[in-house]
Amino acid sequence: MLGILPKALRLARTLAPARFFPSLPAGLWISYTLLIALLVATNPTEHTVTPTYARAMAHWWASQEVYPHGPHGFLYLPQAVWLFTPFFWGPWIWDEILWRAVGLSLLAGALHRLSLRIRGLEYSKSMVFLSLLVIPASLASARNGQTNLWLAGLWTHGWLDCEEGHPFRALLWFYLGLACKPLGVVPLVVAFVLYPSVRLPALKLAPVFFLLPFLHPDPGYVAREYARVGEVLVTAAHPGAEEFANLGSLLWRLGILPSPSLGMRIAMVMGAFVLALITWHHKHVGSQVRPVWILGSLATYLMLWNPRTEENSYVILAVPMAFWAIHEALEGQRIKGCCTGLGCLLLGIESYGLGLYPLARNWLKPLVALAFLLSFPGGSNKKETLH
Repeated sequence: MLGILPKALRLARTLAPARFFPSLPAGLWISYTLLIALLVATNPTEHTVTPTYARAMAHWWASQEVYPHGPHGFLYLPQAVWLFTPFFWGPWIWDEILWRAVGLSLLAGALHRLSLRIRGLEYSKSMVFLSLLVIPASLASARNGQTNLWLAGLWTHGWLDCEEGHPFRALLWFYLGLACKPLGVVPLVVAFVLYPSVRLPALKLAPVFFLLPFLHPDPGYVAREYARVGEVLVTAAHPGAEEFANLGSLLWRLGILPSPSLGMRIAMVMGAFVLALITWHHKHVGSQVRPVWILGSLATYLMLWNPRTEENSYVILAVPMAFWAIHEALEGQRIKGCCTGLGCLLLGIESYGLGLYPLARNWLKPLVALAFLLSFPGGSNKKETLH
């Protein structure tokens, strides 16, 4: 996977001047998507999680058991089946490619919207810089077909729409995120607290979201599977610190391993603290940077304290980190911006090869997230670099 980014850049530079693409950023993302598609087509069974989605979809519509009896397997809400169904009915390879292409399109669209907010740098350069910082962290999720790619795009779109006064559209993004992963409930709750315009539409959409799985030939089967969701999620919340890439894994590497129950209590306390901090401080953050500030705060919290944070989950954090690296550089904080950009690139360390990943597995990314948390700005808008 090390050569994908340079190849995408070379292909985009070759074709963009020939008017195959409207711009270098578009060429970069189209080339990246084509190269991921080629990688999947030539090695369809290597490093992929999509068979779990396809199997769950097949079991669901056949009224067979979907949820595992343990901390691994299909650990999603029943609505996830509806999300996966349109992608896993056709020929297998095309399904695999389409699923990844939509995820990459969501992410590219989110970066496009962020690029339009950056002033002091022309759009094309802003988009290329953001893309080059985020793509390395997205490579593994794109190759594996994981929902983290979708979440990175959906949450960015959601917070931008909250700030721009489109509550219904924001909720569609957030509810899609909840279908992708149960932790999607976090931005929904925070949006409900922060934005009054979101509250009534959220309450109206909640029954629709809850009842959607009952559009099934056997509603009794749906009720039985629903009854198992709580049990499965509680079991999944205790997977073992060394298997994942959160703060607990970092502490485990340092020989300081808190008990699972203590770790869960700390995560709950920190969650309440982060919600209180965002609720209080977001009013003091400039409206132009507020969506990214909220996304960065939540992403950092989830990466560090979610018990199931995977290495590939950090693409979610890469989006606000990339934006903030450029923002800091444009405000004259070049050293800080370079450090933030370097940290963003380190979130894609498994994509570089060279034998680096085994040395950094499960501890480097939490360390980067922790460093970003400690240096994360308050969102001052004294120097207007955005519009």
